[in-house]
Amino acid sequence: MKTLIINGSPRKNWTIFKILESIKKSIDNSGVITEIFNLYDYSIYDVMA
Repeated sequence: MKTLIINGSPRKNWTIFKILESIKKSIDNSGVITEIFNLYDYSIYDVMA
């Protein structure tokens, strides 16, 4: 099974991201493949162009 965690926070590597990393570690320990997707890494203008 695979799980995608989406981080919509405007601040990268702050509190929400650290909480999501903790959740990711817990899920990974159960044998599930998990990835965190940061919306911060993408610009909405790139998509609209």
